[in-house]
Amino acid sequence: AESAAKGNTRAAELLLDRALPTLRPVAQPQAMPGVAEAPNLTARADRIVELVAAGEISADIGTSLLSALGQLARIAELDELTRRIEQLEQSHALKPD
Repeated sequence: AESAAKGNTRAAELLLDRALPTLRPVAQPQAMPGVAEAPNLTARADRIVELVAAGEISADIGTSLLSALGQLARIAELDELTRRIEQLEQSHALKPD
């Protein structure tokens, strides 16, 4: 602190780095027409790519949204597999051996 007070810019920088958090960019809410209304995940992904290509949303936001859609697709796939396994188990339980 004394070095910073005496004009040592490196010491002042170190003090500020420790005292103040690093600012990070924060995405602002944006309207994305056509995404929520799309009938399926593929159509939503297509719409997001269109919005990025048209410059209506940034590539970073588009990438984040596509990543989230990918995770959502995996969840939907697991739900579907679970449903099918349950159906197979039920049909197997109903059949006499």
